[in-house]
Amino acid sequence: MTLSLSLSLFVFLFLLPASTGRTEVQQLGYVYIRGGTYYIAFKRPDGRWVRESAETDKKTLAKAMLSSREHEMFEAKVVGLPVQSDIRLEKFMEEYRDYAAANKKPSAVRADEVALKKLLPLFGKMKLREIKSGDVQRYMDQRRLVKRKNGKRLRAATIRNEVHTLSAIFREAIRRDLVQSNPCSRVKKPKEDNTIVRYLTPDEEERLFKALSEQRKPIVIVALHTGMRKGEILNLEWTDIDFDQRLILVKNTKSDRKRYIPMNDVVFETLKALPVDPESKYVFVNPKTGDVYGDIKKSWATTMRRAKIEKFRFHDLRHTFASRLVQAGIPIIVVMELLGHRDLTTTMRYAHLAPTDMRQAVEALVPKKEPKA
Repeated sequence: MTLSLSLSLFVFLFLLPASTGRTEVQQLGYVYIRGGTYYIAFKRPDGRWVRESAETDKKTLAKAMLSSREHEMFEAKVVGLPVQSDIRLEKFMEEYRDYAAANKKPSAVRADEVALKKLLPLFGKMKLREIKSGDVQRYMDQRRLVKRKNGKRLRAATIRNEVHTLSAIFREAIRRDLVQSNPCSRVKKPKEDNTIVRYLTPDEEERLFKALSEQRKPIVIVALHTGMRKGEILNLEWTDIDFDQRLILVKNTKSDRKRYIPMNDVVFETLKALPVDPESKYVFVNPKTGDVYGDIKKSWATTMRRAKIEKFRFHDLRHTFASRLVQAGIPIIVVMELLGHRDLTTTMRYAHLAPTDMRQAVEALVPKKEPKA
């Protein structure tokens, strides 16, 4: 007797009416309506509850779906089959967006939305459990072949960010017991060349400050003298600044790891001179809105054109900070702590700028010859 026939016979006997001497199966789930759409809720073999949208306004169809899912749960319990949801990626995005809005930074939410513009056209109609590692790998390979308007291929970081978003979606789906695994965990992600190639020269710095507006000069000064990221600076609050101890608490970090940065005299005097807006908790307030700056990408591009500085991002101010510290002989481990890097490997991109001459270093191993008498 095959497994399928045995299972069918078992189910038939199990569902016989009570009059036959067997217990009738108890319904473990229920149907409910929200916003005109019916949802189903059922219990997994491990005792956890799962809720899914039936994607219908017909109660009978929702009940039919519930019956089907309960049958799947029963089969899984008997045979030990893995239980996965039939929910499609685009449908799960309703839940994921709520999760992201409640738990992620606004900048991270915006990054997710940028990535989803590329992900949803390909994966949106697919069920989460249908998306395999091979699908993700093919997606990355195809994206690597795409060329931008300037004829160059997409940056590896762009593709990595897109897959990072897809991976985050699957991690949340796993936590909600909708799928068993993350297909992004087994793919080979493209590597980004992190070799530092751009930092501010003294001449460029002079032209930069001549081109900056008075409102933006303090922001750039803080960036050059603390190495803080743009988002960390724009979201800096007055409560994060300790003038007595001359410390800045950086809490809105990329890695969610708080750190303290000492203020040198330039930063101390710059922040001390800033007016405090009684209507805002932020250090840097947009004079047009009276609130925190949303972004300064467009105005930064205008400033670069005015200063005649090419291919220099705001983030390169952070690179300039790190480069100048290393060139001044500051130990790389100290630079790592100031930048808030988790891994020393990330900071080592600046190591080649250290003032120690490599030829002089290896020559130190050569035994010194004794002077002839």
